[in-house]
Amino acid sequence: MSVVLFTGAGLGVPLGLPTALGFFNDLKNMNHPILGTLFEYLDSNGKNKEDIEVVLAELEDFIKDDLSDFIFGQEKTGEILANYHNKITNRKTNARTIIEKIKKNLYEKLKINDREKAFKLYFNIFSEIKKPFPTYQISFFTSNYDLSFDEAFSMNVEKWNSIGLNDIDDGFKKARGGKNIFDTQRVFEGKDNNFEYLKIHGSLDWHGDGDQCYKGYPTTPDDPDSVPIIYPGEKAVPEKEPFKTLHFWLLDRLLKADVIIVIGFAFRDSLINLIFENALNTEKTVPLHYFNPCSRDDFSLDSKVPYFLDKFPRKFIHHQIAIDEETPLSIEKHIAQPR
Repeated sequence: MSVVLFTGAGLGVPLGLPTALGFFNDLKNMNHPILGTLFEYLDSNGKNKEDIEVVLAELEDFIKDDLSDFIFGQEKTGEILANYHNKITNRKTNARTIIEKIKKNLYEKLKINDREKAFKLYFNIFSEIKKPFPTYQISFFTSNYDLSFDEAFSMNVEKWNSIGLNDIDDGFKKARGGKNIFDTQRVFEGKDNNFEYLKIHGSLDWHGDGDQCYKGYPTTPDDPDSVPIIYPGEKAVPEKEPFKTLHFWLLDRLLKADVIIVIGFAFRDSLINLIFENALNTEKTVPLHYFNPCSRDDFSLDSKVPYFLDKFPRKFIHHQIAIDEETPLSIEKHIAQPR
């Protein structure tokens, strides 16, 4: 028997961590002309300029669009076209600079300042899960990069042990040379009250070494794109490890779960949405219990929550409940034990 817990940025709000809308002041403070132009463009097209996912996606699309390079790279170009080409090239250079600043800023914005509050928040959630489901294996997935749970679990080890959670299996193993390397071949067995903790978009303490991903210290990288992280706004299906394996594991665990709980995730990631939809389309998949204080009309246009509510009225169950370190979700009340 197993529980899948999936969390998103909304769970970090009680800890003072930003959601996708929590970076706008930092963007304004960069005071760069290309951002001013981008904000005007987003406003004119009805897109939310305060959303870091929207901003990064537009900037990434701009620098990857090679149409101008194709046109202006011909041998015979007029002076006007050549000048325009230079202007586009300069703007792409500026866009790359802004993207790098935004990504580096994530490392500063996502630092945990109150470890005690983080401990209370997560301990209460897991206590609520373990009370009605004391013997179930737990697979905890998150789309968050921050180290709030990592630090919370390192505190008060005795209390975690008291609810039957002794150690984390995060997919990494100690390799030759002492590095903790992500192991795509590992099989989770859930022995000795261990539970899975899998960060599907990466983590602030992950680093790249060739084709390998390893855990180290959370330092702001000189080149953010060298770090194994799926940054906000990235649209492509991940082709590299560990992300291919992590997304596969998510679908596998959902299909096998006896209880599915989602907290603070807005369902705006197209690949994760597809994984959940495929799981919910499967007849044997159990209902998904979604905890989020927003009403269906409050979700952004790119959120799939209203879609899931309509398509799966018996399987996608929305509990409109807010959460903080003191407020319980009343999991035992809302989720019946499987027969």
